[in-house]
Amino acid sequence: MIARLAVLLIVGLAWTATPPGTQARELPKLALPCAKCHGVDGISPHTTVPNLAGQKWRYLAQQLKNFRTAAKGDFGKSGLGGRRHPKMETMAEPMGDAEIEAFAIHYSILSCGAGTSVVLPMPRVATRCTVCHGHKGISPLGRVPNLAGQKQSYLVKQLAFFRDAGRGLGYGDEEARYHSMMDSQGQTLNDMNLYALARYYASLPCR
Repeated sequence: MIARLAVLLIVGLAWTATPPGTQARELPKLALPCAKCHGVDGISPHTTVPNLAGQKWRYLAQQLKNFRTAAKGDFGKSGLGGRRHPKMETMAEPMGDAEIEAFAIHYSILSCGAGTSVVLPMPRVATRCTVCHGHKGISPLGRVPNLAGQKQSYLVKQLAFFRDAGRGLGYGDEEARYHSMMDSQGQTLNDMNLYALARYYASLPCR
């Protein structure tokens, strides 16, 4: 425990003393366990695993805290939502707030890539998403994720979780997710809506 706290202190000092342009290089060893699923540079090689590079750091930090809470057996509803995933719970459970924020900031300042070459027209169902997630999938809100350039299959899966939660389903599943706003929006979506939204946002440039 003492050694772990020492590492966190060193990381914390590095992040407060280092210029913003070099911060992404301060966390290579701590981030290594994440690379297998989320990619060395935060771009996942897996279709159902999200890209983390360029994502809002406050959003990333909140998701890790939600996984940590779920690992402790608390999946009770809160204003900031809840999330369950066995592997992520194992990763997040021993993490303190300082370490979580260091991870989140590390990934948030990495380049998210160039996006796809063909941008699809916005489906009508996406108009309900623009207030929180932005007109082009770049959210103006710190705790709300950018959707632009995210993995299509991952987006479909998350929307399905919110739809299930909105219908009172899925809370006992090994993987689950809820958020009061997203649950209410998701419960009316059909499969065609899910795929239309996911295809559209995945096609947008992430920057």
